[in-house]
Amino acid sequence: MSSTRLILMVLCIFCLNLNAQAPDTAWTKTFGSPGWDLGFSVCQTDDNGYIIAGIINAYQHDIWIIKTDAVGDTMWTKTYGEEGGDAAWSIQKTTDGGFIVAGFKQITNGGANWLLKTDSSGDTLWTCTYDTVNTFLEDEDRHIAGCVQQTFDGGYIITGPSKLDDETGFDFLLIKTDDSGIVEWRKTFGGDSTEISTFVQQTSDLGYILSGYTGESGEDVALLIKTDSNGDLLWSETYTYGTTENPYFDHFDEIKSVKQTSDGGFIFTGTARPDIPDTRRVWLVKLDFNGDTTWTKIYGYGEVTGASDVIEIPSEGYVVAAHLGKESEMHDGWLIRTDMAGDTLWTFLLDSEYRSEFTSVKQTTDDGYIVTGFYQTHQGEDEGDMDLDVLLVKINPDPTGIQTKSPLMPNKFHLSQNYPNPFNPSTSINFNIPKGSQVKLKIFDILGREAATLINKKMPAGKHTIYFNANEYGLASGILFYKLETNSHQEIKKMLLIK
Repeated sequence: MSSTRLILMVLCIFCLNLNAQAPDTAWTKTFGSPGWDLGFSVCQTDDNGYIIAGIINAYQHDIWIIKTDAVGDTMWTKTYGEEGGDAAWSIQKTTDGGFIVAGFKQITNGGANWLLKTDSSGDTLWTCTYDTVNTFLEDEDRHIAGCVQQTFDGGYIITGPSKLDDETGFDFLLIKTDDSGIVEWRKTFGGDSTEISTFVQQTSDLGYILSGYTGESGEDVALLIKTDSNGDLLWSETYTYGTTENPYFDHFDEIKSVKQTSDGGFIFTGTARPDIPDTRRVWLVKLDFNGDTTWTKIYGYGEVTGASDVIEIPSEGYVVAAHLGKESEMHDGWLIRTDMAGDTLWTFLLDSEYRSEFTSVKQTTDDGYIVTGFYQTHQGEDEGDMDLDVLLVKINPDPTGIQTKSPLMPNKFHLSQNYPNPFNPSTSINFNIPKGSQVKLKIFDILGREAATLINKKMPAGKHTIYFNANEYGLASGILFYKLETNSHQEIKKMLLIK
């Protein structure tokens, strides 16, 4: 099905002598009811607060959405679901000011992928279900529904499980809908065994990148699938960590999150198993646009170490939301900050009495980070007798402040596409000028009206990065244009602000 690219083992770079000190915690909040409450996805909202999607009371599995203010205090919470067995794994702000949630809905003798659209107050506008799974799902299967993102055209792209019956394995499922959740097209990718999809993102060529893992060869192997804008396959690649020479150890290599990077390639993170008994590692891999490996790194130690999410800090590096193993199969939430080559700059460890885990991370408008996950507050005599609460941690602005620059002077004028795009509320704009010049960089709305002036001054030759925060100029969602002008050149590009 897929060609396998064997990723050679590299030295684990977790170390004690890091190059920079980790930022301090601004505050930590937990939210919970008796039982297991888990947070799986977080984003910052337009009022500088936060929204979390997850599960309340994991024994019954209702979707739980928590809205907080800027300091993590609860503004409102909502639950969704009727029969139990429901879970939310992904939440994103939409251009109309509301939210879109992807999850799994339990139904009689089976379940279905579930898309939930709400307004800004969390009130339901509509729901849709897709690809009913015609078998009862055990807990470990029910919790694989993946991800939703709003697409450039205002619709949605969804990934999740597709499974017809007990005799067949899961396949990667990719569904494109309009802005009301109506299916425009549907694709599946898989072989004779199980393929579990975990994440999807629209790419700069208007296609899609999907991540997950496959059990095609009798063990878990990481899998990426790249499609065009119609969901047709462009390439499919599997990735393994370490060697295949040891017959006593199966691979346990899974991708949990993949993002397109500002250079057009990709970064993925997940969990890898080296050729060492009872070990897991955080796995971070940089790829080019064709899926070929640029570099690979591992971090951590222990039996239950792994990663769930990764983001790029443009021109600076990456941040990974993870968990670091400790004794008795316990683990602590772990944030890893790297440079552009994947080398560790600092790590942040949330020390807990029992266990904690980071599942989702976003950069905030103050250049800090917001992280969600879960935190264990109680452990009874029985292994299953424990309380877990949704966790929300605000990390202060990153002190690293590096800018990775090429030592070579550019020899021509160039304006890059902003990244990320679409964006909310911040994006970076890179440009090159071969000689010193008066430079103007301005933002215009869809009607051609000037909305912001970012630069109007003499600048030296070189490669430059400008950060643009739309909130500082009171701009609404929609198409914007940015124009770079020097004494002898000018260029205009389009970008999309989604709030």
